[in-house]
Amino acid sequence: MICFINKRVAFEKANGTEHNPDLYAWTLCYLDTDDNYPFASQFVATFGEYGYIPGVNMKFYKEPNMDRHLRYFSLCAGIGTAESAIHSVYRNAICVGFSEMDENALKVYRKHFLDHRNFGDALKLDPDTLPDFDLLVGGIPCQPFSRQSNNRTNFDDERSKLFDCFLQILESKAPQHFLLENVPMSPEPQAKISSDLKVQPVEINANHWTAQNRNRLYWCNWYVHQPLEKPSPTLQDIIQHDAPHATTRYKDLPPHPPKDRVCSVRRNSATGVVSFRTDGKATTLVASDCYQSIVLENGNYRHYTVRERERLQGLPDDYTSCEGLRDAEKKRLLGNAMTLPAIEYVIRQL
Repeated sequence: MICFINKRVAFEKANGTEHNPDLYAWTLCYLDTDDNYPFASQFVATFGEYGYIPGVNMKFYKEPNMDRHLRYFSLCAGIGTAESAIHSVYRNAICVGFSEMDENALKVYRKHFLDHRNFGDALKLDPDTLPDFDLLVGGIPCQPFSRQSNNRTNFDDERSKLFDCFLQILESKAPQHFLLENVPMSPEPQAKISSDLKVQPVEINANHWTAQNRNRLYWCNWYVHQPLEKPSPTLQDIIQHDAPHATTRYKDLPPHPPKDRVCSVRRNSATGVVSFRTDGKATTLVASDCYQSIVLENGNYRHYTVRERERLQGLPDDYTSCEGLRDAEKKRLLGNAMTLPAIEYVIRQL
């Protein structure tokens, strides 16, 4: 049994294990002649948090067949981030249809996927009328479940009925694969979703690929291991230094905040809350303006621009650029969207 470590292991823990002389600092081996590995559980418990153990918390990566004609249906498609991810991995993928009702989201979606068929309101959709497909993908509204919401209603919220739609399509069409994305939530609704889908979610932070901290849960019926640690963008890499100076001004914020800090403002009380991050990453983008990250530049505080938000979501510049679509709407849509490289990562392991 081998652990490919990616964190420093204390000597007293590592002492006594065998090591590969070519990979001394990165490999720990548990050796035993007994086929039943009597101490395997202790090995996993001791070193599992320090790295990756094949067959336990990872499996060997296999490149996807990019020529596969993967047929998929997209529920609550939004601005088409899942579609972009699927087609970046499977260049011959076929969208048999999608469901989206937000007219502003549809403007962006149709800009990128004009020939995809919209089946309209998911609540009125008859799953039996859908063509057959291999993958069902969806990102149902997160507001009923979000731990950041002061008005969390879980399954009492009308929007949560879209999860029932996901289940109905899954049961009716029985696709080979499914993927559902949502926010980290309290144990009760998470347990219900896991029970209904018969799989446990994997929680992945988009900060592995973007300058944004964005934890999301992914329920899928294939194995997805945690991404390996590697350098990733920070805000310094994505900020527009030539951004317009028209900006929201905040009173009583420190004129010279600590250097190398990311500032965010929460406006859910009379006084508000200001917090600073030290990791060079943005806080999670949201659709509303009650919790916004802000940038200090040239002595002025400002919100992220649309282009900066697109970059934080791993999208190309001007992805949401559409005639007649206001910046405020673009920001809302981006706050609701999936993060492109995170979805690509999950899809790539299908």
